[in-house]
Amino acid sequence: MDRSTYLTELHGRLGLPRAMVVDLARRATGREVTRTQRLVRGDEYEVHRVEIAGGGVVYPRICFPDAPPAKAHREAWVMERARAADVPAPEVLAVETLATDDGDRQAMVVSEAPGRQLSVLRPALSVEDRSVVMRDLGRVLGRLHTVRLPGFGHPDEHGDWPDPEEHHRRYLGNVIADSGHLDRVGFTSAEIEEIGRLLRHEVVVSPDGRPTLCHTDISVEHVFVDDDLRVTGLIDWGLWLGGAPADELAALSMRLDEDDFVAVMAGYPGGSLADVAFGRAVSRSVLTQAIGHIRWLIRSGQSDGIEPLATAARRGIAELSAAA
Repeated sequence: MDRSTYLTELHGRLGLPRAMVVDLARRATGREVTRTQRLVRGDEYEVHRVEIAGGGVVYPRICFPDAPPAKAHREAWVMERARAADVPAPEVLAVETLATDDGDRQAMVVSEAPGRQLSVLRPALSVEDRSVVMRDLGRVLGRLHTVRLPGFGHPDEHGDWPDPEEHHRRYLGNVIADSGHLDRVGFTSAEIEEIGRLLRHEVVVSPDGRPTLCHTDISVEHVFVDDDLRVTGLIDWGLWLGGAPADELAALSMRLDEDDFVAVMAGYPGGSLADVAFGRAVSRSVLTQAIGHIRWLIRSGQSDGIEPLATAARRGIAELSAAA
């Protein structure tokens, strides 16, 4: 099925009564609700756009029932860490646990990001103005990557972070296992064997071995920009993790046009693709992330989006092979 059908079916199975959404927004803002609109997007949350009396908009976000423990609380925590580093994450107005027919569901209410969504603004921008925006996005990411976290990945249900070496070993093992499914999307056995050879001895760490906060889901839909072409908002932090800056930049390189990504790197203060070690880390992360996304699309029955990921994976194979 295509992405739109998948999301419609996923969100159609779940949904809070409007009265619960209204009560949640009212408690978070202390104001009455004038209008609600459910937004059918994303795999992590049920999301509503809520207009409140006196003007203003907030977004209640309710975790799906199978969400990890404390997901919303931990997301709120990292968003506050980002805001403290002058990264324009939305303000978290409330975090609650709601009793629903599907069991307890975590929920959060966040403020609306100022400015305009880059996906809406981008078609009207000149090449020069797009470059200004992307360079500023690179500067914002540089600030984000100064935020240190206690570990890589995510903490477990007890709040303990995984051992770094075990985390990296398990991650690469999962990627290599996932690559076994690539024959279903046209990869040859030689390509799959090459992936195993390239990744088996990779070291997945940040340059100084310390984990940093990564958003990992930055796209033109999740970036907001003001009239001066400055980045004023980064939304949808549900896929955050403790990782390496190269992981963030690799994810972004797969979502942006090449010229836009070059502009991001021109503004980014923390690394250069001309640096051999850093460039290799980005290529490795492109390959591993693309394989993981392809496996997810296969598992969830989604058909669109696989071809560009396959192209990115093959690019990662070529770049890692050339650098080997």
